[in-house]
Amino acid sequence: MECYRCHKRGHYAVNCPQGDKGVSFQVSNGVSLTQRDVYIPQTWILLDTCSTISCCNSIELFSSIQECDHNVKVYTNGGSKTFNQIGNLKFLPLRAYYNPSSLANILSFAEVSKIPGIRIKIDTSIDNCFTVTYNTNVFKFLPCSDGLYYLDRNSFKNNSTFTNYSFLETVSNNKAYFTPTEVKKAGDARALQRDIGWPSTAQFKYYISKQLINNSPITVDDINRAEYIFGPAKPLLEGKMTRVSPQACKIQRIPLPIPILQHHKQLELYVDFFFVNGHPFLATRSSKVNFLTAHMCQSRSKKAILAEIDSVVRKYTTRGFEITAIHADNEFASIREYVLPIQLHVYGKDEHVGVIERAIRVIKERCRCVCHAIPYKYYTKLMLRSLITVVIRWINAFPSKGSISSTMSPAMIVEGKNNPDMKNKRISFGSHAMVFIGSDNTMKRRSVPAIALDPSNDHGGHHFMNLYTGKKLHSYHWQELPIDDETIDRVGELGMTEAQRRLTDNYPLFEWEPGMTIRDNEEIQTNEGHANSMNHDDEEITFEEANLDHDMPDDEIRNHDVVVISEDEPDNSLEDDTVTNFEEENNEKVQSDDDDSVMNEVDGNSIDYNNSGAANADDDAQDNTDAFVA
Repeated sequence: MECYRCHKRGHYAVNCPQGDKGVSFQVSNGVSLTQRDVYIPQTWILLDTCSTISCCNSIELFSSIQECDHNVKVYTNGGSKTFNQIGNLKFLPLRAYYNPSSLANILSFAEVSKIPGIRIKIDTSIDNCFTVTYNTNVFKFLPCSDGLYYLDRNSFKNNSTFTNYSFLETVSNNKAYFTPTEVKKAGDARALQRDIGWPSTAQFKYYISKQLINNSPITVDDINRAEYIFGPAKPLLEGKMTRVSPQACKIQRIPLPIPILQHHKQLELYVDFFFVNGHPFLATRSSKVNFLTAHMCQSRSKKAILAEIDSVVRKYTTRGFEITAIHADNEFASIREYVLPIQLHVYGKDEHVGVIERAIRVIKERCRCVCHAIPYKYYTKLMLRSLITVVIRWINAFPSKGSISSTMSPAMIVEGKNNPDMKNKRISFGSHAMVFIGSDNTMKRRSVPAIALDPSNDHGGHHFMNLYTGKKLHSYHWQELPIDDETIDRVGELGMTEAQRRLTDNYPLFEWEPGMTIRDNEEIQTNEGHANSMNHDDEEITFEEANLDHDMPDDEIRNHDVVVISEDEPDNSLEDDTVTNFEEENNEKVQSDDDDSVMNEVDGNSIDYNNSGAANADDDAQDNTDAFVA
């Protein structure tokens, strides 16, 4: 027999003369593990805070294994081990080293904690274990008698490979972490807190810990579980939330580099309609800059089209660009006379404007990613419009392939916006929150339940949908809560009241026109003989229409979709830096009936979405700086 501690023969490791004086070594590749003198079953997966790499001895944990570029030598208290294979784990998006003679399956706490979207929690007052949550999967690493935290792989199914998705927190998912008895006692704790007049959670814990309530079965652990499952109590937020002043900010507008205006002043627009749950959106994308817009229209009339195109053109002319041409299908032929001197290129009946149609498919794919974990069965009109706004905002926030700049985003070029600032408070689209609406020191509630929509500015402001009224409100202060069944039902009620279409698999329906679904892999045929003309410093360049960041695979960019820009200058180029105003009657903007004023607080001591007081809210809240007409 050989001791694995000192590698001398004649005794076991437990009787090693060196005792527990093992030494941890650090090598150049940054590997250090801690091991104990215990037998570790091969079905165990350890979560080790002292390891800088993850390594396994069970091939069943891997979805694929390959040779390492460089061998890795791991030093432990029990000696060293060389790894020359690495693979992808099945149950987490993590790469780990593989050696069948390794002592144990060990996950590095540091590596696991860096997985996007993962959460690792431990609260010994509730349960002495590490709870690792990824997507809808929950892994509990329990302590064994020797102090190691392990997960038995027999306790979960690892036959599928998980991919990296984000998700919203729901009450039903939170309940899955606890036994039915623990969930019931958490509900009882919240009910007792209500019965004794809603003291703060800290005060409530004090009352229970000091046994100031006789014959109560509730414990502090029950209160902690209630806080985790249900989130902060809504009545406490309605009655006690205080205003947080928005942080002082200096609006910085990024100047446009002079070479861009010198060499890329003239741009062309590609426009088309698409439908989301039956509502028309007019999408535009510019050449060279790849700036996207998409806005909901009340109709597809000439008046509505001109109003939207006028708004988009003015956005470019404000930064000194000139729109020289608009590419569209024959639906837009009626506006030819009204957009002069901008040249309108109308495509034939069986031709497609490939640039904008590919952009619309990218918008659809991004929306699908955002919506996949939102549990609502209906979206209101306001939510649909905000969904598109959020997606467009983030597409424009980062540099686009094929653009005139690899470092400046389309939003920075066209709108002068700076790069996204992550220091500001954020909340995801579709999240449930209690939103502060102001206080006048009366008995009116200070916050209302709402659904997060889109950022209102770049400095921490956000738009929400009031769950009492279905109207838009604005605030800088909110408390995010798990999405409960009551919230899901209320959003469904608002959607059905507006006669909105029920979602299929939680996704809205994208169509080119009613009855014609936008398919992910459909082939778009374009006019091969068409060429865009614009002045570009006497040089001929090419750009790929569908090069929208990484959302569009290269194999879908076909030769006939490449537009050639010649040196010829269009006949109807603009003489000024601004576009000639359209006829006055066509400048009238179509007003949306969703941007109504914010309804004030609803009288009452509990949340009742159908409370008749919601329709008769007081007008005083309109004086609040945190709740105003959106």
